[in-house]
Amino acid sequence: MTATRSDTATLAWLAESPPPTTILVGEKTLVAPRAVARLLEHALEATTIVVPGAAHMIPMTHPQAVVDAVRREAAARNGSNRERA
Repeated sequence: MTATRSDTATLAWLAESPPPTTILVGEKTLVAPRAVARLLEHALEATTIVVPGAAHMIPMTHPQAVVDAVRREAAARNGSNRERA
């Protein structure tokens, strides 16, 4: 996988004002995708969750991990919204 100039520009724009992001990466995922996840985590101020026993297809093989991550993010966002009110 090679990044093109437009890919880089898009990521730069996204990093200027990163949306709340959670990255799920499988414990058994190959080294290159894990490295990309680390780069994105830093660039987007994201949270990364390593899913034990998972590889590349986390939504298919470990759907509960995806559900748990979404619920955790929603709870965190709701908590921060309550603090602002």
